Amino acid sequence: MTLNKNKLSVIIPVYNVSNYLNECLDSLILFNNDKAEIILIDDGSTDNSGQICDDYANKTDNIKVIHKKNGGLSSARNVGIEKATGEWITFIDSDDLVVPNYLNILLKSIDNSNSDLIFFKQKSFYGSNIESNFTSFEKKKIHDILKEKALYYLTNLEYGNFAFTKIYKQKLFKKIRFPEGKSYEDIAIAYKIVDKANTFQCYDDYLYYYRQRNDSVSHSQKKNPETYIDAICFAYYFSQYLSGQKSSNKYIKLAVRANNYFLYSQYLDFVYVFRNDFYLKDYYKKIIFMNEMYPHIKTEGLKVTVSTNIYRKSPDLFYIFYGVFKRLKKSLCK
Repeated sequence: MTLNKNKLSVIIPVYNVSNYLNECLDSLILFNNDKAEIILIDDGSTDNSGQICDDYANKTDNIKVIHKKNGGLSSARNVGIEKATGEWITFIDSDDLVVPNYLNILLKSIDNSNSDLIFFKQKSFYGSNIESNFTSFEKKKIHDILKEKALYYLTNLEYGNFAFTKIYKQKLFKKIRFPEGKSYEDIAIAYKIVDKANTFQCYDDYLYYYRQRNDSVSHSQKKNPETYIDAICFAYYFSQYLSGQKSSNKYIKLAVRANNYFLYSQYLDFVYVFRNDFYLKDYYKKIIFMNEMYPHIKTEGLKVTVSTNIYRKSPDLFYIFYGVFKRLKKSLCK
């Protein structure tokens, strides 16, 4: 990380998103602000995404482009962190959108902040089905929160452990980087960032629109067993961290419950999806979390409780039960 020259650095990894990149960047610079630098990391794109980045940099003074060999999302973000000159950092995924006036709202939030980490809300959307209206900064929407609530926000879908729903003091990344070659990298570092921060605030409004795509990296990775292993391991490490917090605090209790639900659900999906792949038995043996955390299972909801108990007694019966459940869920969602 270099000497602070800007107030805010916006880091945007780019890889083969030519169908979405213009829309993303247009939403960002609609109301631009020269106190922010926009860093586009072209992660070895094989379509014309790199050229689109260069075109925007040529016509927009505060956009700079870095072209690099493909290394994945974490690698691109880490390069952006190294090159950032802002006192604060935030992230955008290159197929997503932000609200009009996004940069000005973030910068005014920073001006009115006495914290190390600021949360804001996100909404998911499909296709082009998004209605984004101009919004102005409102000081009354900024609230101080305690660390316990910040940890709970990591498990709340409106804020979540997403890298893109936060504004970070640059110093928080002094010894923290996204794990390269891994999936669910946001889960891996989010709680570490919260642990390192001293003070927290949230801006109580939706500033980010998270595009859901069937061809996205997160969807395609579901076919890869390593992806499930990453999700399970990072969620487990988070659960271990939460076990060292104030167990009587209501927000810690909510965070533990939500994280455990995610952990168990990922495990159950994993053993169902790859039930016929016998070479994965070694993976099953590595995942000892189910037995270790089983005493807490009764608090995690009916689906997970029933599924886990069936799996522990008879994997074959579990595959039948879980398959019926998934087909029923799919038919109801049509």
